[in-house]
Amino acid sequence: MLPDFDQEFILTRDASNISISFNLSIIKDGKERFISFEGRGLHVAEKNYSFCERELLAIVVGVQHFHEFLAPKPFVIKTDNSALKYLNSVKNITGRLSRWNLILSSYTYRVEHIKGKNNVTADR
Repeated sequence: MLPDFDQEFILTRDASNISISFNLSIIKDGKERFISFEGRGLHVAEKNYSFCERELLAIVVGVQHFHEFLAPKPFVIKTDNSALKYLNSVKNITGRLSRWNLILSSYTYRVEHIKGKNNVTADR
């Protein structure tokens, strides 16, 4: 579906041991309609990231990939993991987590938790 800038965008993401995926969608006529499915394999160093770090990586890469859609107005991040809570609960963050926190701080979003078994759109 083509993007409708009058609707709220939804970023759904997922991560595994070998790849990340992130999808952009909107709710139209009461149904979730997909605009784009994206993803990539993990780089060698990224395969050493913790589970939460891989989940955060999927969010950050997804937000950066869809920047033109997500920057102008609030959007939703659908997640089956509490990775963003992890990022916000770490004290004295430095390095990679600090950079990711800085990137995400320039966006307005809310997080909706979904059960992993219901997160099938990110697995496509």
